[in-house]
Amino acid sequence: MSLFVDSFKKMLKGRVLNIGCYGSTMFDYLYQESLLQKFYLEGLDIVTSSLEKNVHKGDALQMHYKKKFNFIVAGELIEHFTSKQAKTFLNKCNEALTDDGVLIISTPNKNAWSNRLFHKFDTANPKEYSGHEKVYFKDELVEFLCSNNFSIKDVYLLPYDIFSSPNKKAWIYCLRKKIDIIIGFFGLDDLKEQMVIICMKTSTRNTD
Repeated sequence: MSLFVDSFKKMLKGRVLNIGCYGSTMFDYLYQESLLQKFYLEGLDIVTSSLEKNVHKGDALQMHYKKKFNFIVAGELIEHFTSKQAKTFLNKCNEALTDDGVLIISTPNKNAWSNRLFHKFDTANPKEYSGHEKVYFKDELVEFLCSNNFSIKDVYLLPYDIFSSPNKKAWIYCLRKKIDIIIGFFGLDDLKEQMVIICMKTSTRNTD
């Protein structure tokens, strides 16, 4: 089981929006969970739609929903935005959430051991979608979220797995997990590769 999904799946209830779900193993898993836990799941992606799974094509920077969501899950998305776009994105999430709504973000950790060695998070430019515009340190992202009307509930530092970085060979995830276990044993959690931040909406004030 994915440590990433385990960090938040039991929280999900009501209406859930998964943004940036194209090619996402996580969305397929959440879709099955929605059938078991009986929460409503909707997907939004700029690349494609899948009507049978309630995925709609659209831009996260322009999204508008009449009916609010209790949870928004945005896995490996915010790093594809510039700082200005990220601010717009958080404002749109704020508008789309209920008053007690929760935003769940995962993103590469700029301070990660692998990024320190290879800088691949800084320069990632996959062919099938836009590359990374801005990669965050943990404290930097926490401060950015707080300054845009979200309060931090939990922060997790985890290894990458298939739910957060699909289309790689299985042994790669196994190796990364072992490295992160060793890092944690020496108290170096800040060097782990993936950040998961669970935060709550604190205001509906427009931040543009």
